[in-house]
Amino acid sequence: MTNNKFRSIVLAALLVTSVFAGSIAFAGTAAAANADDGDATLQSGQSYYVGQELFYDAPADSDVEVYEYEDETRGGLELDEQADADGGVVLDTAGLETGDYALVIDGNQVATFSLAEQAFSVDADPDTVSDSGSDTTTEIDIQSRNRGGDFQVNVSADGLDSEDLEEIFGEAVDSTDTEDDIVTVTVNKQDDLTADFDGIKDGDYELNFSVTDTDAEASTTVTVEDAGDSTADFADSSVAIEKGDTGEIQVELQNADSAYVQIGVLEDDGYQVVAEVVDGDDDGMVNVSLDTYSPDGPENGISLAEDEDDSDDEVNFVSGEYEGTSALDTGSYDFFAAVEESDLELNENNPDDIGTLSIVERNTGTAQSWTAAANADDIDNNMDDEDVLEAVESGVITQDSDIAAQDWAVVQFTETSGLSGAIEAESDDVSMTLTEVNPGQNQEATEVDLLADDNSLDAQVITSDETNNVFVVFQTNADLEGEWNATLTVTGEELTGDDDGEETASTEFEVVERDGSLDTNDDDVVEVTANENASVTGETNIAPGSEVQVTIQSESGADNPFVNRQTVNVSNDGTFEANFDTADLEVGTNFTASVSAQPALSGDEEDYEYDAVIVEGGDNATETTTDNGTADTTTATDETPGTDETTTASDGGSTDETDTTPGTDETTTESTSPGFGIAVALVALAGAALLAVRRDN
Repeated sequence: MTNNKFRSIVLAALLVTSVFAGSIAFAGTAAAANADDGDATLQSGQSYYVGQELFYDAPADSDVEVYEYEDETRGGLELDEQADADGGVVLDTAGLETGDYALVIDGNQVATFSLAEQAFSVDADPDTVSDSGSDTTTEIDIQSRNRGGDFQVNVSADGLDSEDLEEIFGEAVDSTDTEDDIVTVTVNKQDDLTADFDGIKDGDYELNFSVTDTDAEASTTVTVEDAGDSTADFADSSVAIEKGDTGEIQVELQNADSAYVQIGVLEDDGYQVVAEVVDGDDDGMVNVSLDTYSPDGPENGISLAEDEDDSDDEVNFVSGEYEGTSALDTGSYDFFAAVEESDLELNENNPDDIGTLSIVERNTGTAQSWTAAANADDIDNNMDDEDVLEAVESGVITQDSDIAAQDWAVVQFTETSGLSGAIEAESDDVSMTLTEVNPGQNQEATEVDLLADDNSLDAQVITSDETNNVFVVFQTNADLEGEWNATLTVTGEELTGDDDGEETASTEFEVVERDGSLDTNDDDVVEVTANENASVTGETNIAPGSEVQVTIQSESGADNPFVNRQTVNVSNDGTFEANFDTADLEVGTNFTASVSAQPALSGDEEDYEYDAVIVEGGDNATETTTDNGTADTTTATDETPGTDETTTASDGGSTDETDTTPGTDETTTESTSPGFGIAVALVALAGAALLAVRRDN
């Protein structure tokens, strides 16, 4: 064979080989064999997402092939790579179909794996926002049902450059491609992605999201609307505050997240303060508080209103000046609002809105005492003025000058204004004391400083600027039994207008022993009629709304023993009424009746036990049809709801227990004696006529 023939054969072989190799279409390409360059490390039996680059630690210079794999049989060749001289290969799965694959190294199958599409969707809610104001943001819901944890996405949109996208996604942006106008952000299906279109031109924008390490893509459209002009206005352009009090000015924002407020003009009023208000909770308003007692104090008296402390709103002090030395004088002060600070009156420009603040004369009024039950749910040492007023309106707090020990005492200084600032500042211009009226011969009267943080009564002082009330709330105890004087004293020129001025308001009340009694006849015997709703009545000095327990019990050794208890509430006039089923007791049956309470009444339990007897009486029951949820039942009821508990015991027989709950009433009866202990109605009988006759006796 000549050299020319040999050369021809070699060239022909190379040509055939190149044509054959070129006829195979490969989806992947070779990559640097470095684990850090892969999205994941390929492990046999695992699943990965289409589009991920998978690293495999193949031997140096080895042939690496990826085949379709189904029913444990290799199919078509999909990838053909070669590990580099240092070993390892990165396989790019972009473009491959979902399914199972086999990895073959130098002809040996070393692993199998599967590829799946990443489920991925995005949805903006709301899909319409404003270009300014408080409605500029939307939350983009990220969903990927088959991928957890963090992953990165590229975001782009026609009409938005990379700078716009950085403004929209803010701190969520990880990196920016200024050439292609793309930003990369990290997302998680557990968290929404916030997009803020403040300042973005109005229009429709399709936001395109593509996962950086898979083929998954999704998009959502957001419409940006022109919000109109940004303005700041006052909810009320005329505000009045008593001198020394703290008042509120409400700022309303339209198409703006923040604005500026100015109160007073220094040249005209000798007082001026400027603050920025920020609508942090996007409700379009911010409540500004002004302390007229301390205009020379921190931030010249301006702050966020106390009832807004749990919001995200802000009132940020900018500047202020006061030429006086005490509380703001009575008179008129203009206040201004503007979105831009440069538009405020102090800059001699045109603000968005103007209002008038009137500082009016304060007043010291009168005092009175109230009380509430020791165990009242609505009373504690952490009340505000609305809590107190609601308790008064609902009857939980009632007016009284005799307060049973352990009940709550409430002292009200009514028509009293202009003190909240001085009390907050712990000024000597205001004092509030509780003084013993009759300390005893040659003894110094006990005095409690009610404004002291560590006062012995743990008393809470509550001011209501809106209703011009000052309340003092504390719980009494047996050590306080006796007469007391509660006095408010206001002094000084700032609050009285005179250097030597003094104004006072006071009231006296008495803390008494907890007492109670049952109504009896002239022989001190409780008479109870033989009736299905027999009444046992009494009175007590503990606060209205308190619970008392009335008990009737058979005498020791009785043939038909019984114990029957009922818990009822004390009425506003201090009386109470309990009802029992005594229809099966014979006239003349003797037993005992007693009354008790928690906290306990003063003295021994025996002091509140009475002899009792069953007497003749008519049927004073009223018929009421109730629905217990399964059947209509007609029961004898009275008109004072209570908790009726009946226990009847004997030496033999069986015990029946019945628990009936129609509506909110509950009756529990345990009985072993025939004829007595039937389930008793829960609502007390209207037996006023019988009670009147009994009392006349």
